[in-house]
Amino acid sequence: KSMAIDLLLGLKTPDEGTAEICEAVTEAKCGTGKLRFKTLPETSAACIFHKGSYNTLPESYETVLRYIEENGYEIAGEVRESYIDGVWNREDERDWLSEIQIPVKPLARHREKGETDGRLLCHYCGYTCSVQKKCPSCGSDKLTFMGCGTQQAEAEINRLLPELTPMRMDADTTATKEAYNALLSAFRAHRADVLLGTQMVAKGHDFPLVTLVGVLNADASLSLGDYRANERTFSLITQVVGRAGRAERGGVAVVQTFKPDNEALRLACRGDYEEFYEAEIKLREAYLWPPFCDLVLMTLSARDEDALARASERLSSSFGRAIAGDFRDVKVIAFGPFEAPIYKLADKYRLRMVVKCRLNARARELFSSLLCEFGEGGAKIGVTLSVDFNPSGI
Repeated sequence: KSMAIDLLLGLKTPDEGTAEICEAVTEAKCGTGKLRFKTLPETSAACIFHKGSYNTLPESYETVLRYIEENGYEIAGEVRESYIDGVWNREDERDWLSEIQIPVKPLARHREKGETDGRLLCHYCGYTCSVQKKCPSCGSDKLTFMGCGTQQAEAEINRLLPELTPMRMDADTTATKEAYNALLSAFRAHRADVLLGTQMVAKGHDFPLVTLVGVLNADASLSLGDYRANERTFSLITQVVGRAGRAERGGVAVVQTFKPDNEALRLACRGDYEEFYEAEIKLREAYLWPPFCDLVLMTLSARDEDALARASERLSSSFGRAIAGDFRDVKVIAFGPFEAPIYKLADKYRLRMVVKCRLNARARELFSSLLCEFGEGGAKIGVTLSVDFNPSGI
């Protein structure tokens, strides 16, 4: 009222679906928006390697978990799903998952009740394969699964702290419409001491009794090959650690990582939005990424891999002719075609082009002409072209 504002709209940490940190802070600095940041609980980083081995919950983590017994109970949010980064052979230091012939990555490890080893499953297309106990190349049984899932973390908590009751919230336990709210209600009623979950537990929940938050495998999203990787990691960590200490009792947070000295993780632990923004926006400007340009993602998909390869050559040639001819006034920087991060999905192969430009009327006319061209000829050879303006991820 004192500022003569009729309507105040607020978010948690700027969300990737509505307002990215860099875009939001840029608007605030330009006077077109305002940001207010809440003080985060005391946050520290714990290295995922301990005494030369890889652990889901290292000894330093066990010490922090003991905090629950004295001060309250915990919510632990993972930065991503339970994907397996690799199955590491400790004898010859090779990843057998990268050597065997599998059509899809990433894979998630699942265990049903009574299963010891479980299976590897693709959440996109349903591909599955058994977990091998020995390296297919040398026969070694010294294999270590790199990556952490909610089932694995639940097992580790049961082993390290059997007196605590964990509750798991992920795609498997929330398959029905009622399951999500039922789990949240049960946790609020303190029918569990520890809530383990994927990103669905990170945002929008208020648990006054939660005094400790743990983020497992926090730096997994840093290597996704997206220019927003740092920003999304920073955003998610600050969101999930903000679930702790929301009442008068205060709280602490621990971020588990391979890279405790990583700048984005270090600033996320400090909750330092301004320093993160200043560093990230300089990189965006230097390499010409949003908000200093618009992005266009063109994706070709086909069931026939050879037809897709021919179509990609045609798209590249058509695009080159257009920007050298009728659309020479449209300034662009183009990359590709190259394989999509998940090359085969739903029995279709996918290739992409990424274009940096300014999305004015002429640029839109350029991409419209390409869509028309491939709409006419692509259907005959079973190839589809889609164009996405400023996609949420590449």
